[in-house]
Amino acid sequence: MSVKRKQLGFIQLSRTTLWIVIIVLIPLVVVLNNMGSKTEKQSLPETIDKFDISSLSIGRLGADRWIKLPGSGLIALSVAQKRMPVSRIDIPEHQDFSFSFRNGMAVTRVVIPATQAQLEVTLDFLDQWLSPVMSDDVLVMSGEVDAGMLESVRTELHKAKGKAVDVAIPAPTALTVIASPSFGSPEQLAMIVAADILSHRMAGYDLQLRWDHQRTTSYLMLNTTIQPDWLTEPSEQEYAAALQPLKQFADVSLRSPAQIHSYLTAMAIYDLPDTFMSHQTERLEALTLQQVQQVLHSFNK
Repeated sequence: MSVKRKQLGFIQLSRTTLWIVIIVLIPLVVVLNNMGSKTEKQSLPETIDKFDISSLSIGRLGADRWIKLPGSGLIALSVAQKRMPVSRIDIPEHQDFSFSFRNGMAVTRVVIPATQAQLEVTLDFLDQWLSPVMSDDVLVMSGEVDAGMLESVRTELHKAKGKAVDVAIPAPTALTVIASPSFGSPEQLAMIVAADILSHRMAGYDLQLRWDHQRTTSYLMLNTTIQPDWLTEPSEQEYAAALQPLKQFADVSLRSPAQIHSYLTAMAIYDLPDTFMSHQTERLEALTLQQVQQVLHSFNK
């Protein structure tokens, strides 16, 4: 499908928790104050299509990435910029829209039915919402897409006219704030398992543990100070219990278009290898109890 523009009038993450090698909740940022009066949009019907991630081919154009999902009937498009849109504009109908911060970048995501008309409407919307998409910005597309479409979309968005300001995210605030190792690294995977063990030890308390990935450094945050007895050496049973749901998830290779797009966006934003999505089981099998124990002990520093 080529991207052809024509004059059109200006006539929503889903929150997906992917607890495997740090595909976790991207905090949803409410941007309605920066938009027009339309605040309720029609949701897209859920797709029942699943795709085997072990057989998907990831395309690259510079830092941009794309995956073709034939038969999905959708086009998902994400743009990550170091500038935050501030233009006031209505969201078109039939468009699933979300906005968040990730790795110090402002991420706009749009999912639409895979039709030429909807793509044109979306490009007109993004032309007014985004500032010009530059070479250091990241474009991610999945669904009924190909390399030519991604290249054409980037060319169009380079001419965007929206207003923007530099991304500035306040420092994280919580009683306990723990900086995470690099996103997608084996050390961060160990931290995910350690955090799961910690959360089970905290069961029965009115405590909250959450991840924050908005900045260039990710953080694990708790609404309490950590007690020393929560950080004792984990047993083999605790370790196995924390790993089990991750392994079960990794062993299922079928993923929805929304999950695949979430993976692909994180891979592009953090410059992770193309194997990050398909080699989940291998990364878990390489993890050791000693690595998790070391991370858990570091929480007391």
